[in-house]
Amino acid sequence: MFSGSPDPHAEYRRRLEQRREAVARDDRRHRRIANLRLTLFMGTALLGWSILKSPALSAWWLLVPLAGFIALVIMHERVLQSRRRMERAAGFYERGLARLENRWIGSGETGDRFLDAQHPYARDLDLFGNGSLFELLCTARTRSGEDTLAGWLKASASPSEIGLRQTGISELKPRLDLREDLVALGADVRSGVDPDVLTEWSNAAAIRFPLPVIEKEGPCFDGEGIGHPFLAEDRCVPNDVCLETERRVLLVSGSNMSGKSTLLRTVGTNAVLALAGAPVRARKLRISPLSIGASLRILDSLHAGIVRRSNALELMRSIGLEV
Repeated sequence: MFSGSPDPHAEYRRRLEQRREAVARDDRRHRRIANLRLTLFMGTALLGWSILKSPALSAWWLLVPLAGFIALVIMHERVLQSRRRMERAAGFYERGLARLENRWIGSGETGDRFLDAQHPYARDLDLFGNGSLFELLCTARTRSGEDTLAGWLKASASPSEIGLRQTGISELKPRLDLREDLVALGADVRSGVDPDVLTEWSNAAAIRFPLPVIEKEGPCFDGEGIGHPFLAEDRCVPNDVCLETERRVLLVSGSNMSGKSTLLRTVGTNAVLALAGAPVRARKLRISPLSIGASLRILDSLHAGIVRRSNALELMRSIGLEV
C-alpha cells in the first residue's frame, strides 16, 4: 500500500532508494559468503590432503566442513535471490519514474511486430513503434501478455468488458506492494504463460490518470482537460472536446504548427485508451462505444495504386461508413 505519501513521484523515489540500499546490503553479504565458501573449500581440500597423508585421521572429519559448505551454499542462494528480487523491484520503480518524468521513450518494448498498415488507426495514433502508446504501457513479461495488450489497443472492448477492466485497475491502484511483487515474480516467467496483463499494465497509468465513464448510448465523446499521454506536464496544453448526438463534426483549423494534428491524436489516443479499459489523460471523460479511424499519415503509392483520396475512402469503409 502507499505509505502516507499521496504523490506517486515521491513514493516511487522513496521506495527506489530503499530497494537500492537493499541491493547494496545483499551485495555485501554476497561477497562475504563467497569469501567464506572459498576459505572453507580450501580448508576442506587441505584437510582431505592431510587425511590422505596421515592414516590416523578419520575421513569422517570431512563431514564437518562439508556440512558447513552446504549450509553456506544454501545461504548464498537465498542472498542472491533476495538481491535479484530487489534489483527487479528497483527496476519497477525506475520505469515508473521514467514514465512520470517523461523519460520512457526508447526504454521499453516497442511492439513493432504488431504494426499493420491496413489497421484504421494504429499508425496515425502511434500505437506501436519507438515512442508509441504500446511502449508507454507495456510491462508484460511474456509474449502472450504483449499479444493481449496489443489486442486491447487495436480493438475496442464492450462496455461490460471495459467495466471489468476498470474495476481491476481501481482495485490494484493502491496496492503498490502487490504490483511490485507481481513484477518481481513475473521476471521469472519466460513463455507459454498468459499472466494477468492488467496487473502489470496498471504500473504508472493507474495512479496518474482517471478512469473514463463509459456511456452505453451514443455517440458520445465529452472530455474536459484532455491531453496527449506522450507529452510532459510542462508541454501539455489540455483542451475540452465534446462530440455527441447534436454535434457530430468538429472542424479544426489554424496555422501550421499550431497543434491541430496533436489535438486530433489526443482525441484518438484517449479514445483508444478508454475503449481498452484503461485510464485516460484528462480531468474527466465520458465516452460511448465508437469506431475509431484516423487519416493523418496516409502515404501515396504508385506501385500499390494508392492515392490519398482512395485510401481515405477505404478507411471510412473499414469503420462502417457508407461512402
